[in-house]
Amino acid sequence: MQRALEKGEVPEEELRALESDVTGKILLASWRGTRMEVTQVLHRVCENILKEPGVSETVLINRAKVW
Repeated sequence: MQRALEKGEVPEEELRALESDVTGKILLASWRGTRMEVTQVLHRVCENILKEPGVSETVLINRAKVW
């Protein structure tokens, strides 16, 4: 793309629009990956809190109500 710009084949405005589009797609992919990671960690934490072995059912129910 840089070579095409240097040759004058691509208008600079079109190049800026393309860069903006690519940047938006990269940010969206990053957000989706981060969101998936956070969701997985939150799920594991909730599972550990609400299904802890050796803890009475009453305590687990109270934990679920508080959360």
